[in-house]
Amino acid sequence: MVKRWLAVVVAVGLGASLVGCGSSHRAKGSNRVKLVDGTILIGQAVTDTSLRESVLGITVGTREREVRARLGEPFAKVAAGPQTCWAYHASQGGSASSMSLQDGTSSSLDAIDFCMSPNQRVKRISIGVHG
Repeated sequence: MVKRWLAVVVAVGLGASLVGCGSSHRAKGSNRVKLVDGTILIGQAVTDTSLRESVLGITVGTREREVRARLGEPFAKVAAGPQTCWAYHASQGGSASSMSLQDGTSSSLDAIDFCMSPNQRVKRISIGVHG
């Protein structure tokens, strides 16, 4: 009897957590980042700080081959000291692509760069903007 009751409680709890997870994800659509036709599309509510930490599951330490598998070939590769930065097209918030930066200024985001270390891992993530 106790095992049956415990199984019911676990099933109900799991179901409730899954329902809550799905609904909060839809409610935060402006926080989404996705890849469409080779361009990283960034929701308006996504901050520059969060983009420097993770983009589509790519974080500092991610292997080059994982970045390439997830995003394809970059449109440019630029040497930056011992690092090579891979540039990918990006856009935020539709045609007005305006991003509120940490320092309070606003710029148009047009690229995300993944800078690779000599050991072929992401060393840093940079945001390409133009004013």
